[in-house]
Amino acid sequence: MTARWAVLAGAALVGAATALSACSSSSTPTGAASARATSTNLRVAFLADMGPPDPDTFYASEGLMVTNSVYEGLLQYANNSTTIEGSLADLPTVSPDGLTYTFKLHAGVKFHDGTPFTSAAVASSFARRTAINQGPAYMLAHVKSVDTSDPLTAVIHLDQPVSAFRDYLASPFGPKMMSPTAIRAHSGTDHAQTWLHTHDVGTGPYQITSFLPEQKYVLSAFSGYPGNQPAFKEVDISIQASISTQQLELEQGQLDMIMHGLQPSNVDTISHKSGFARHEFPTELKTVLFVNPHRGAFTTVTARAALKQALDKAMLTRPFGSAGTVSTQIYPAGELPASATTSATTYDPSVLRKLVPTLPTKKVDIGYDSTDPRNQQVADLIQATLQGLGLDATDRAIPIGQIFSLASQPAQAPAILVQTTNPDAAHPDTWARIYMGKGGGANYLQCVDPEVDKLLDTGLSATTPAAVNTAYGKAGDRIVQDGCFIDIADVKDTVVTRTGLTGFYHVPPIPWDFKLASLTNG
Repeated sequence: MTARWAVLAGAALVGAATALSACSSSSTPTGAASARATSTNLRVAFLADMGPPDPDTFYASEGLMVTNSVYEGLLQYANNSTTIEGSLADLPTVSPDGLTYTFKLHAGVKFHDGTPFTSAAVASSFARRTAINQGPAYMLAHVKSVDTSDPLTAVIHLDQPVSAFRDYLASPFGPKMMSPTAIRAHSGTDHAQTWLHTHDVGTGPYQITSFLPEQKYVLSAFSGYPGNQPAFKEVDISIQASISTQQLELEQGQLDMIMHGLQPSNVDTISHKSGFARHEFPTELKTVLFVNPHRGAFTTVTARAALKQALDKAMLTRPFGSAGTVSTQIYPAGELPASATTSATTYDPSVLRKLVPTLPTKKVDIGYDSTDPRNQQVADLIQATLQGLGLDATDRAIPIGQIFSLASQPAQAPAILVQTTNPDAAHPDTWARIYMGKGGGANYLQCVDPEVDKLLDTGLSATTPAAVNTAYGKAGDRIVQDGCFIDIADVKDTVVTRTGLTGFYHVPPIPWDFKLASLTNG
């Protein structure tokens, strides 16, 4: 998913955090690709413009590499893991009632304007995100106050227990620390949003040197960063919408990596050439079918259940090659134990075949998110399946911007929408509430079940992992029973690079994003 709407609501994971290991294969560098191996500049391309790099308004996947290299939060996910660890602060002490989080801040941290990072910056950064009140603001909805009496201690008070709160703070979309001095100096009438279109006020290992929308972004290493200095002193990010052109530039040594967008066959071709490497990383990407409960052939629970039985998940997973595995749960892989809920069903297309004469229409409009070419392949396979069962199925591409407007323009909504997408963080609420809850910014076809919403609220306010898993597990069972959301595949990140590029720090909930400061020439 390359974009999100400003009204998206979501959250992050509880339960056992399981370390996820990345695997890669490589070959000996030679020719143009190896010429980059000693460079101090890293060259990357995005398939689309990322928009203003303001972490309180930016809400997309493509571009997190920029915001998370320039800004830092209090917590973060460990490398290739959903385990939460400290970033600008140690892990917090949490009161028994779950309402108070006490953070010890790291000393010696400076913002890019030279001012020190203190608890006052925590309070002002939280206040700015809440005041702007765009997509990521939901993560601070239950923050009542922040005590800042000690410059290196921030005490955060909530108005209710929030099981996802630590995940909110660790999320790549989570609240980032921003210099209060710089924000005040450039505040204007919009909390410095205009100024931050081309500047930054973070603490990260990189600074924004140049930001030309739809053209190029340049990041430079921040000399005052207290941690290890990045191996690459400059990162040049171009906007190249053609994946074929990106592939050519990688092969000619003009790019150092392609983060996503390549077809599995192209990945195999490039990675078998000398000088290039393929890397796969576990993610929480999931391919889901959104089924329209308001119009079309599948407006009843019975029809949606028959649709699910008619789909061969193993066949629909093939477009992802080795990066895809058949989904067995409505939640992304690893968010809940396997025993908490299941989406397993008996494959039996005859059920839908017998039901076809009774459906309100035989026409089935299948839409697919065009940001991932594999979605089209899944849609094509569904189309062929339904045609074979006597339905008049067609499919069409829907741009991501139009997808997020479907809730307000229901007449434009397809009967089935195919999308491969991710949560905001490694917590089940950041998936189910966004995509399947009432008011969720990505509940595109407006399938609402009050019982699901009650269970999500119960899980969010739960104070033990067992209670969290139980509530979200029951919500998952209910979502599967309603039939508006059919999970198909769990999908890994597949990245192709020149050999010699190492140090990938990857966060499972967010695809296509690496810590730039961790990358090295090996």
